[in-house]
Amino acid sequence: MTNLQMIEALCRLIEEETKLLLKLAARLEEIDAVTEAEKEAVDAVRKKYTAFLGHDEAPDFLNFT
Repeated sequence: MTNLQMIEALCRLIEEETKLLLKLAARLEEIDAVTEAEKEAVDAVRKKYTAFLGHDEAPDFLNFT
């Protein structure tokens, strides 16, 4: 596996994990099982992900919640 292939695989993994995190956070919020600190942490992850990729490059799933 080349370095570029490894980077691409890691990017896909991070995207999948971020999708899962946001989906689980939304489900927990539906049952009122999320603290304000946890909501802020999820929002911080979303902001970091968007900042890393660039605003216009962020995937649509970041608007999930």
